[in-house]
This record gives sequence, C-alpha cells and structure tokens, in this order.
Amino acid sequence: MGIKWRELGIDYKNPIHRAYMQHHGDAKKRGIPFKLTLTEWLDIWGDKLPMRGKGKGKFHMCRKNDIGAYEVGNVYIGEHCYNSVKYHHTAVLVNGKKYLSTGQASRDLDIRDDTIRYRIQAGWQGYKWI
Repeated sequence: MGIKWRELGIDYKNPIHRAYMQHHGDAKKRGIPFKLTLTEWLDIWGDKLPMRGKGKGKFHMCRKNDIGAYEVGNVYIGEHCYNSVKYHHTAVLVNGKKYLSTGQASRDLDIRDDTIRYRIQAGWQGYKWI
C-alpha cells in the first residue's frame, strides 16, 4: 500500500510538494530508502531550495558517501558539479575490466552511467567501485 499524500496534507498542485514527491519517487525507483518528512526535507534545503535542479549553479540533495537512506543526518545539499564529479571520477570494475570512471565504462559498454552506479549500489555480480 502506497503513501496517502492527501492524508499527509500534501497538495499535488503545489510546486514544492510536487518536488518533494518527485524526489521521494525517484529514490524509490533507485531502491534508496527515503525517510524524510516534507518538513525535514524543507529544513534541509533551507535557502537553497530555489536553486534545486540539474545543471551548472544548481544544487542536489546528496547522501554521505552515497550510502544509506535519504534521512536526517545522512544528507546534505551539494552543488551539481561536486555531485557529478564524485560519480565521473571514481574507478569501477565491470566484469573484470577496470574503468577510470562510470562515464568511461558507460561509453565502452553502451549503457547509461547511472545504470552502472545502480548495479554497483545494488550489489550486482561483476560490478564494483575500486
């Protein structure tokens, strides 16, 4: 049984509520627990909320060491470039072959780099950070 957003007082038409629901849904799709209430989520974002998004000069909610749930004490707001750099400059081992980054593995294997990250985080055999 899913979350009853209306019972929590969340309005689908409110852009802040929609952003929260989108974040919650994206985490669920990636298999990452999302344990933040709307109030906690807003408190963590603080004055950076208007700058949330993709691209240069934007901010993301990041998990410490990209591990664990989205929950109080395990998240922080980071700049887009930092969040991207930490993914694209981390060496990976895929099916016995070493790559300097998920981007390099992605191009060689013709699969998305976020798919590679997901497989590593999910513990797929043959995929790991090195």
